[in-house]
Amino acid sequence: MNWIQNLLRGDRDEGDSAGNLEDLRRRFDSFRELVEKNNEVLGLIGDMEEKAQGEFLFDIAYVRGCVDRVESSVRTVIDLIIEIGGPQYETLRARYAAILGQINNLLPGSDFHHGGPLILDFERINRIHSSSVGGKNAQLGEMHALGLRVPDGFAITAAGFRLFLKENKLNELIQDTLKQLDIKCQQDLVNASGLLRAMILAAPIPSELAESIKTSYEELTKRTGEELIALRSSAVGEDTLYSFAGQYSSFLNVSKDQLLLKYREILSSKYSPRAIYYFLSHSLEEAGLSMSVGCTRMVDAASSGVIYTRDPLDPESECVHVHSIYGLGPYLVGGTLTPDVYTIHRDGFKVESRTIRDKPVQLRPAAKGGTEEHPVEEGRRSEPCLNDEQLAELGELAVKLEEHYDHPQDIEFAYDQDGKLYLLQSRPLRTICTQPAFELPDMSGHIKIACGGTTVCPGAGLGRVVHVSSRESLEAVEQGDVVVAANPMPSIGLVLDKVSAVVTEVGSSASHLAALVRERRIPTIVGVAQARSRLPQGETVTVDATGTCIYSGEHQKLVQARLPEYDLFQDTAIFDLLRRLLKLISPLNMVNPGDAEFRAERCLTLHDIIRYSHQRGIEEIFSHARSLGKRKEFGAQLKSVLPLPVHVLNLDEPEIPGRKQVYDDNSLPSEPMQMFWNGMLQEKWPFAHPDPTRLQVARDKDAGLPVEEQFTEHSFAVIRKEYMLASLRLGYHFTSVEAELCDDSNRNFIRVHYKGGGAADERRRRRISLLEELLDRMGFEHTVKSDFIDCRAQFLPREQAELNLQRVGRLVMLTKQLDMALSNERITRWYIEDFARKLDLEHKQAFPL
Repeated sequence: MNWIQNLLRGDRDEGDSAGNLEDLRRRFDSFRELVEKNNEVLGLIGDMEEKAQGEFLFDIAYVRGCVDRVESSVRTVIDLIIEIGGPQYETLRARYAAILGQINNLLPGSDFHHGGPLILDFERINRIHSSSVGGKNAQLGEMHALGLRVPDGFAITAAGFRLFLKENKLNELIQDTLKQLDIKCQQDLVNASGLLRAMILAAPIPSELAESIKTSYEELTKRTGEELIALRSSAVGEDTLYSFAGQYSSFLNVSKDQLLLKYREILSSKYSPRAIYYFLSHSLEEAGLSMSVGCTRMVDAASSGVIYTRDPLDPESECVHVHSIYGLGPYLVGGTLTPDVYTIHRDGFKVESRTIRDKPVQLRPAAKGGTEEHPVEEGRRSEPCLNDEQLAELGELAVKLEEHYDHPQDIEFAYDQDGKLYLLQSRPLRTICTQPAFELPDMSGHIKIACGGTTVCPGAGLGRVVHVSSRESLEAVEQGDVVVAANPMPSIGLVLDKVSAVVTEVGSSASHLAALVRERRIPTIVGVAQARSRLPQGETVTVDATGTCIYSGEHQKLVQARLPEYDLFQDTAIFDLLRRLLKLISPLNMVNPGDAEFRAERCLTLHDIIRYSHQRGIEEIFSHARSLGKRKEFGAQLKSVLPLPVHVLNLDEPEIPGRKQVYDDNSLPSEPMQMFWNGMLQEKWPFAHPDPTRLQVARDKDAGLPVEEQFTEHSFAVIRKEYMLASLRLGYHFTSVEAELCDDSNRNFIRVHYKGGGAADERRRRRISLLEELLDRMGFEHTVKSDFIDCRAQFLPREQAELNLQRVGRLVMLTKQLDMALSNERITRWYIEDFARKLDLEHKQAFPL
């Protein structure tokens, strides 16, 4: 139904008069609360958008807090519009749930749901299910839905994990153990981890869950004809703002008799020392990080690898990077081998460069389960493990997935023994946008200990060299040390908050540790031959990761010069997260209530929901107000020098039977309404109208009415002392003004809707453009579509709010039927500057006559 007709409809059943008045008051109280929540959300959105510009620092607690408050307020708005208008608005709950699901997919640690299925096949999963099955499983389901080949399988959901903890009464024990933990103490981490993992491994799997897993396993093996499967961790919150790369366990080539044991081991890996350190050091709540497990067909990989759809250190380049080895992928992501690296141009997928490494061994599935190391034939060790056809296929796939997710991706893949491509994972890729550095100091006279290798994270760091080879050796790492290791083992992540740089002898930019150091911005070089022998334990060195060179001694000027190598604000993951969340919260698609698409089911963002609810709330209030306004016993008439009858409902005053209240121009008991009306009075009623015969009356449903009635029908105001909601019918356009005016600037706002007109479309649009510019000069934010404008000013000091209300009242009178006069852009510009002078809104450059 047309929004103006919605506002003007008045065919409700009158019923009991007094009861209806009380009902209106109750609805209005709900509407006032709706307006307050609406304003609260708009304020939060404004603050989040300001932070997203990169000029202020904030953390994940700020993001989570803002999102929680927005979600809560929007949920209240939905409850209130249903209270006001009834169950016809229940559709908003479904839209809210869908948008909230997408938000939870992005926000780490958002799993606080209960219930749900214990098992979900990949065919039933997509990325909106990440709060149920974790990021890894959700993306496998999403890629399957895109028609891409992923291993057949199913997910044991987060609900299964929660059931496991509940049935074994482990929740309280886990929380108590973590509360007493000092994460800076390595031994505390080891002790807490040992206790929690032992409890989980000793606890029985609830029979309902165990039977569901076994049944799904039987169905999977029946479909594939293969008895051995892969079990992969897929925690809720993984692969969001925080990667959790390499923090949890996965098992390949698992037999039926090992299935439940390996499932329990994956659950226990949530409490490994490095996993506990990771989520607590990032201020994530353990209860929001439930563990799901993916159970898939085992892919016997001839070659496997990782695709970066962008260069992590140069995301503006037009190349896809592929890292690959023979056999299964753990030897690549775990840093055991240095992979082949291929650079593929995104346009045409031509291979631009190849770096082929010696690959002496490969990991393969063992005949009876598990994996085993095999030597690579001598003639193949230094041969490319991917051909040009496969690389072109991977390049095309990379671009497709990046476009789908609208973000650079980190993709794991495998080619089986028959040459079929399987996708194993896709997650957001962390990139670093480089910036111009300070002038580098002259290092020509200083001793270079080692050069070469691959930059994983740019920058420079200095400190004492500490060799690490095990978790126990990490205890020797102190603040500011340089860690040197044979390979990039993920447990180094336990000390990344202490180290100034990392150097390893093997590895690549595609390992789990690479993701962690980029997240922490730790200067890192991998592939430095004989690093442990060339960098003695205890020696002080300066690691120039950007220049892949290591110098003896301290060189603070080099460290400082490398600091601006990346933009500390614009490209950090926290800013990226906030911007991605804002895409689901802030954009306004529900602009014009007159559009056919202005429907609850078309709300795509939380802003859409509050905009739709606010508009429908106005319509519901006016509908009920009009049904009472038709009765002489209710409301008051505004007796004015303006020929505009306005029926006023003052919800602060009780109705007295038999008394007919009358207000004059100076006695309105609403401060914002009085200010607005004063502005209208100041301009007086413009009687010099264009010839009525020129009006396109056929465009208006009231075309058959006398001209006097066309200009005076259907004007109402609902008021309180500090609030007004006025609906004025002025000829062929409709104006709605809502405002609150008090001493608290946080509550003050003015909102104006302006729609319609009697002239041709082009002239009506010119009037809207005039209003747009003048209201912009008054400080209003505005949204325009065709001949409709929605303007808002909020958080105004009282004096400014009073002035703007008067200006809005004057503008209503100044623009009445003005569309008839706006025959061209030059005349429109003249009126803009003329009105600007009258309203004291003059532009620096006046219109030249």
